[in-house]
Amino acid sequence: MPLPTITLRHGVVILAICGALAACSDTIPEPLAPSIATSPVGPALSVARVETDSPISAAERAAAEQLARSLALALNTADARQEVKTALVTSAVRERKLHFATYLQGRGGRLVAAMARNGGLSAGGLQAAVAAVRDLEFYMPVGAHRLAWTGDTPIAVGVQLDESEAPIMYTPRGERLVGRLDMPPADPVLMIVPSETNFASQDDLNLHGRAARICVIGTTDAVEAAARRCDA
Repeated sequence: MPLPTITLRHGVVILAICGALAACSDTIPEPLAPSIATSPVGPALSVARVETDSPISAAERAAAEQLARSLALALNTADARQEVKTALVTSAVRERKLHFATYLQGRGGRLVAAMARNGGLSAGGLQAAVAAVRDLEFYMPVGAHRLAWTGDTPIAVGVQLDESEAPIMYTPRGERLVGRLDMPPADPVLMIVPSETNFASQDDLNLHGRAARICVIGTTDAVEAAARRCDA
């Protein structure tokens, strides 16, 4: 059976896997608890000590894909999606980025549990995979996606260790797809890529299970709208 058609630009693909995005509603968003001030911490993690531009080994690629697939499967659950949305909203870093290792080790304890429960990656497996890959960041690169995604639908997760190469994407069913670089994405996608951001203001908070700020985030709030309100 042929793979679904997907396209990508700057590390994100079009995946027609979640259906059309719902139209914006005039109803008042159902509030969640105030954005997490403290969260259950995850396992201790350390990343591979390699330069960002160093050659990528087959073992590193395999470990990165394992992380992406486990995350995609974990995000089939509404609680895990809202956990990630809350973290993106309160990241306090440009483009709502998260430092991958310190987020999972600290604030992402609930997501780590979902990765073990639904993604087939135990705490020990997560430690081994993260240790085999260079330092990473995790975010939704396309601004239109951040304006649209509310966490209400499952979402694909991609990984791209070399920006000149097509990314590898995992659907919410764990299917492996190869992206393209020549077109912008249609549906929201979360990406794992080599870290290129200064996370000095976020890392310590992540490790202590804390967000940069406390704000109320509605379950129907899109990432960017909620983040701008929190920034105000």
